[in-house]
Amino acid sequence: MVLLVGVQEDLLAMYALALLAAGFHPLTATSAAEAFSRACAFQPAVVVSDAELADESGVTLTRWLRADLRTKDAVIVLLAGDTNITARQAIGAGCDRVALKPCPPDALAAKIHTLLRNRPDSS
Repeated sequence: MVLLVGVQEDLLAMYALALLAAGFHPLTATSAAEAFSRACAFQPAVVVSDAELADESGVTLTRWLRADLRTKDAVIVLLAGDTNITARQAIGAGCDRVALKPCPPDALAAKIHTLLRNRPDSS
């Protein structure tokens, strides 16, 4: 399962369709609070979050996910554009990858496949 987090619902829908076509099971959230709640409930293998969310930053969401036993092992990808969130901050918070926006849906799916394949606990 892949949890997609962002404020633009049309982009979430576009990414969800592309990830579904790539064999993933997408779930969406439009705020950090909603994402954290869904992540704890569904324990997705991957969380893809926009850097700028309505209530918190994607970096803050990453910190919450890494601090919780239910979500600490998820692969986390942060989508960043023209924000003041740097790749160093994101990686320091626990993101596995920072992708620059705009990130084409097929490129995102490929990044997720690669990250999952290269996980230390993958068989």
